[in-house]
Amino acid sequence: MVKRSLLVVAAASLVVACAPLRPAAAPAPVVSKEEVSDFLTDYLAAIGSRDAARIRAALVSGDRLAWIEDGKVSYRSADAVIAGLAAFPAGTSIRTELTDFDVVPVGQSGAHAWATFRTSVGEGAAAFSFGGAISFMLERAGDSWKIVGGH
Repeated sequence: MVKRSLLVVAAASLVVACAPLRPAAAPAPVVSKEEVSDFLTDYLAAIGSRDAARIRAALVSGDRLAWIEDGKVSYRSADAVIAGLAAFPAGTSIRTELTDFDVVPVGQSGAHAWATFRTSVGEGAAAFSFGGAISFMLERAGDSWKIVGGH
């Protein structure tokens, strides 16, 4: 009985010793809060100045973009975002400020950022503002970021 127990223990030890080792999980990527904040600040400035080239550069191409507003997906491309901005009268100022900003990595090449925002539209008596929470899903694209979606 003792021999059989020792044989079972030896066999189990051999199986454990020969089992393939799992590769160590890749460390979570480091996402610079300042870098992402600067990227989004530049994007929001591009929105304010209606700079189509900078807007296109900040958004993913193709139909991967999904920007949610008013309870639905409102924008699926940079062209749709630019067309939406064209609905404002020429010269209308649009300024968005982010506060309470934070960001976390998602997978090996993504990030989820969120903040409190305040957008002011227009000047003088006709001006209005609105605010709340905003979030961005981003993916690393070379040395920069691309906006994949948000709300």
